[in-house]
Amino acid sequence: MPAAGSLDAPGDRADAHARCLDELAGHDAVRRLRRRDGRLWPRTGGRAPLGFLGRIEAARPSARRFAFLRRTVAGAGIRDVLWLGMGGASLFAQVVAETLATGTAPRLHVVDTTCPDVLRDTAAALDPAATLAVVASKSGTTLETTLLERWAEGLVASAGEPRRRMAYVTDPGTPMDRRARTAGAFAVFPGRPDVGGRFSATTDFGLVPAALAGADVSRLLSAAAPMERACRVPAPARNPGAWLAAVLAAAEASGARILTLLADPPWRPFCAWIEQLVAESTGKQGRGLLPLWDEPQDGAVLGEDRLVVRILGPTPSSSMDEMARQAREHGAMVATIRAGETHNTLAEVVRWQTAVALAGHLLQIDPFDQPDVEATKAATRRLLEGATDERPADFVADGFELRGDVPEAAPRLAGAIRALVSSIPAGGYLAVLAFLPPGEAMEASLRRLRAEVRAARGLAVAFGWGPRYLHASGQFHKGGPPVGGYLVLDRHPARDVPVPDAAWTFGAVQRAQARADAEVLRARGRPVLEVTIRPEEAPEAAVARLADHVRAALRGGSA
Repeated sequence: MPAAGSLDAPGDRADAHARCLDELAGHDAVRRLRRRDGRLWPRTGGRAPLGFLGRIEAARPSARRFAFLRRTVAGAGIRDVLWLGMGGASLFAQVVAETLATGTAPRLHVVDTTCPDVLRDTAAALDPAATLAVVASKSGTTLETTLLERWAEGLVASAGEPRRRMAYVTDPGTPMDRRARTAGAFAVFPGRPDVGGRFSATTDFGLVPAALAGADVSRLLSAAAPMERACRVPAPARNPGAWLAAVLAAAEASGARILTLLADPPWRPFCAWIEQLVAESTGKQGRGLLPLWDEPQDGAVLGEDRLVVRILGPTPSSSMDEMARQAREHGAMVATIRAGETHNTLAEVVRWQTAVALAGHLLQIDPFDQPDVEATKAATRRLLEGATDERPADFVADGFELRGDVPEAAPRLAGAIRALVSSIPAGGYLAVLAFLPPGEAMEASLRRLRAEVRAARGLAVAFGWGPRYLHASGQFHKGGPPVGGYLVLDRHPARDVPVPDAAWTFGAVQRAQARADAEVLRARGRPVLEVTIRPEEAPEAAVARLADHVRAALRGGSA
């Protein structure tokens, strides 16, 4: 039976953890969860999408269908699988691509962005005649995914019969489901209406990409079965999911809202999936936890504002162990869980899903809704359809367009940076939200920018690629505790990609998403500084120059 974990915490927080365990036991929360009692959470009307419970046991008898899928794809001459989706429809597929893929199966490419650079590079790397595009959307109406579907159809059309090179994962009866079946798609894999998107890794939204990438789905399910049984144990202290739920709730209630994940290398990609599950499930009504897993640690230590979860793989990292040790010395709660080999990936899915569901009960929030995600979607559509005017730049400095709190006194760019950072309270964080083209040079520039803030002020520094974060940590940023400041970076693309059969380009969609989220953040009372890069400049160089301005503004000196 999998162990719950171990906790090293200051006395008051250890006591809070014990009280949370007692509360779960007193409310008979584990048994009620097993009975699918929606009254565990407020505002659900007694009903909740709890179909993720027991999915491992339910899926094991039909695991052979995934081996059949692999053979069918191989027989069709498919060398590349293009997986298109957002949030819960794509994040576990990305975990699969980075940790479970084998060299004998088609390459799995996950596209969860509207960035024109990514779309151009992806199209150039694929042979349409040997590519299967899989479109994944729970609702079948997600804006980004429906636009990516059109783009993918055009990509594979050059090989003839485009619909026969398209597959779908969507709930039965959605517009996408009806469209796919009418057109005669390669395959349509049904989602489960009683499972929410971020809880769907143990449904076809997670198992299909695992099979396509060559993972042994039967083994993954078998390895997860003991964890599923352990998460049914009524005693919370012996239940891995309930024990972790008490850790999360105790930390949040004591003001440690930043969850730092120190994962050994094989488990680092899995942390992006944890980020969405925890942030989007708990970040509402002014409560919640924000997971960070790739934060620069230059010049700062993890302290009492943190909950640290040390995720142990088969070979523990000495550097991660040292960071955890220092965190303990500086008053952080440090929980340790043993994940082991990556064939335990679905087992960890079960642990964390159980933990988040029961933490929602302890925090008295509904872990299954995402109201503020919907707000940005609506604002994006209004901008694209011209119902809302784009906010003009408040100031232009060193080639950057600035929108936000820009002081009148010079130097205005440095003043805007200082104003944003100074608005963040103790125990808060800065989020760098980048609607920019990913790549090694860009990641290096962004990491340096984040490190400058971390070293100068000791703040937690979160990061998100736009629009991916909108379907992950975006809910926490808008609905969680008001302790963040937001630096939104975007650019006017020098080269764009049209959206087929639409008046928009993908670059216009991405910019509308950046503008819309900034406006929704402001409407929630969050401090926001938008920095837009002009089209004549390479975005990587511009971000590197912005990092110089951040250093000068926060440490003194010249940019």
